[in-house]
Amino acid sequence: MADSDSKWLRKATDLERMFEIGHQLQMYLTHYTLDLASAKPIEEDFLRRALTHLYRKVPVLRVCLRERNSELWLREMDACNIDLQVIKEGNLSEERHKLTKYEYNSKDGPLWCVRLITFKASTPVNEKFPFDYALVFGAHHSIADGTTYIKICNLLCNIMNDLMGGLAIDDDQQMGELKGEEELLSLYEQEMARLRENETLRQEIKRELQEGSEVRPLIRHICKIPGDLSTSTQDVSTIIDQNISKQFHRKAKSMGVSLHSALTSLINFTLVELLQEQGIIQDRYNIRAGHVIDIRRYYTRDSSRALGVHGPLFRYKAPFWVPKNMLPVFWETAKEFHKKLHSDISTRKVLTVTAYRLMTEDINQNFKDIFREDGEPNYYYTITNMGNLAGTLSEGGQYVSTQKLTRFCSLRSGSSFMIIFFHTFRDLLNINIAYSTRFLTYEFVHRLLELISVHMKSTSDQCLLDSCEGEI
Repeated sequence: MADSDSKWLRKATDLERMFEIGHQLQMYLTHYTLDLASAKPIEEDFLRRALTHLYRKVPVLRVCLRERNSELWLREMDACNIDLQVIKEGNLSEERHKLTKYEYNSKDGPLWCVRLITFKASTPVNEKFPFDYALVFGAHHSIADGTTYIKICNLLCNIMNDLMGGLAIDDDQQMGELKGEEELLSLYEQEMARLRENETLRQEIKRELQEGSEVRPLIRHICKIPGDLSTSTQDVSTIIDQNISKQFHRKAKSMGVSLHSALTSLINFTLVELLQEQGIIQDRYNIRAGHVIDIRRYYTRDSSRALGVHGPLFRYKAPFWVPKNMLPVFWETAKEFHKKLHSDISTRKVLTVTAYRLMTEDINQNFKDIFREDGEPNYYYTITNMGNLAGTLSEGGQYVSTQKLTRFCSLRSGSSFMIIFFHTFRDLLNINIAYSTRFLTYEFVHRLLELISVHMKSTSDQCLLDSCEGEI
């Protein structure tokens, strides 16, 4: 087939290019698992129909990646091609793990896939929805970030519900738009101009980056990893008791601290406790972490329909100094971090740091450094927060009900410790940790999650029982 000019969309952004490099190395591969219950069986032909409608309605699902004049471009696929497998009574953990190393057809597409896991027939928990499934939606990270993912998952559930109810689907009504990076580049240019004019700001950014590069996380020395163990990404999940998580959020709100800042503080407190259990005692600990920031917040135009990946090219990382005995001053420490984080967000420091690095570093060399498999991490973890999904991800309709969502992304396993995902769905706080087997063990990560739950209760025992009802 002729390579029609009309199918070329635009040159790939640096972030999209980075994720394609990661894909070739089996890194940065994402998948979301939806636990579904339905009123009628979900057959393969039915699901393929639903996914075909999804393909037609979502622009990013029609994208592939090709070289054009020695540059990577986004291109529209030549034809609809649905990568679907139905695994009867399959092993969900095994199927999800396969997607951490999945090779998408970048040149022709699709850059996404779906795996439907059926389960053995049993007495239904809910007579209205007697059929249970796990639907795993995997994707190349160049086409979707968390915000885009949630919209796609929500639309798919709505399409299945409508089809099961005999309703027509309007394929012409598009879910959103595939945006370029013109507005983001304009923001970077503004920050570069500010840096050129402000020597003090330049030196501040330079100093912070230098100090960050010198951090050597102490958890590197905790787990004893066999030398012959192959490196991969594994994960451990938990759902926090509803009463405990509500109480914790109420306490955070009463203290003027966001749930993101409070949970970051709790994770850092727990990590220090685990370090101290291993005899690593200091007066204070620098628990440096990366924070996933959606940069749509900085766009001046309406970004509600912007699909794709919208984050800074270089992850925002923040230091967090934890005192040896943090519990008595937990909320004061959390407030201090909250103030710092939200100051950096409101003053656009997230963009300023990336702009500085674009001015002073070679991107291609940086990509090589990012994907080194023998690197030593200079931060403990990355945390990504999708917030409360009420109003964004439907709990379901008359025929299809969404019970749970689990998020995942394969790590740069040779040079990252872990990513911590959290969100609230159906008033439940879900936490999932993807970790590298090069550095951490299942036992360590499982213990971390256990202690997070324990300390969530202990830090909120004096909770104010007012307002905030229904918020997590």
